[in-house]
Amino acid sequence: MKAELDCIPCFLKQTLKATRFAGFDSHTQEKILREVLSFLSKVDWNKTPPELAHVVHKLIRSYNEDPFKDIKRKSNDLVLEIYPELKNMIEKSKDRIKTALKMAIAGNLIDFGALDEKVIDKNYLMSFVKKIVNDNLDVDDFEKFKSMLGDSIKILYFADNSGEIVFDKIFIEELKKKYDLSVTFVVKAGPIINDATRRC
Repeated sequence: MKAELDCIPCFLKQTLKATRFAGFDSHTQEKILREVLSFLSKVDWNKTPPELAHVVHKLIRSYNEDPFKDIKRKSNDLVLEIYPELKNMIEKSKDRIKTALKMAIAGNLIDFGALDEKVIDKNYLMSFVKKIVNDNLDVDDFEKFKSMLGDSIKILYFADNSGEIVFDKIFIEELKKKYDLSVTFVVKAGPIINDATRRC
């Protein structure tokens, strides 16, 4: 899938956000932004978004290895604060695994890197999670998923963002309570935006 025109300003927004999260002064922010602009003005836009993003973020990381490090830690800490409430919701639910699955879906929809961190607090998180848990899934293959679990011994689980991985943890905990599964949890090899890594 080649990059769309809308991807280009999005890369610039990501760059600006990363430089601000890293705490660079306005001069350094402008310097990095100009380098990304220069790259984007010359590169073939028929490349895929991940191909372009790889170069953009490599350039940013040449100034700061992990500009989203603080927001990643904050997002993990924030979701861990509501962890007991989330577990309590599961305890009271009719179907623990389905509730945990919906929580993992909610976590996937809450992108701390994309959203304004000022609007994300414990109240926002809990109200959002409750909404997702109480709503029906647009595509509900849960029964098919459960039948596949019965025949499975291993799960390869790909993580996405920090913060979200706490919801993934809850889901995996519930799966392992009911099924004898070996779970391999995969994170990014190195920092890119607010994706989870082994460090945070």
